[in-house]
Amino acid sequence: MLPTPRTTSGLPGQISADDPPGVDVQDLLGRHLEFAHSQSDAEHVHALAVDGLLDPAISFFSYRESGLLLAVGALKQLEPGHAEIKSMHTAHAARGRGPRALRQR
Repeated sequence: MLPTPRTTSGLPGQISADDPPGVDVQDLLGRHLEFAHSQSDAEHVHALAVDGLLDPAISFFSYRESGLLLAVGALKQLEPGHAEIKSMHTAHAARGRGPRALRQR
């Protein structure tokens, strides 16, 4: 079983399990897929759409600030103790706000 994310100390928002079919999630995942297809040939795009993220082996998470969706990510359990990252994406407006930007607030 994968760990359950908790509020991350020092971040203004919250990481939590989320629902891939949610409207705002579908919008961000759509932008993620558009970006992936703009950068790679179709046969080399391995990003998952909503239906792929509903696999029971996948745990889907979001990062929100004041309810606004800023990032999504998923982990697929391969075997006990081993997982891989799936469909990770940060909204354009939230990019460049890594640890250095957070310390400067």
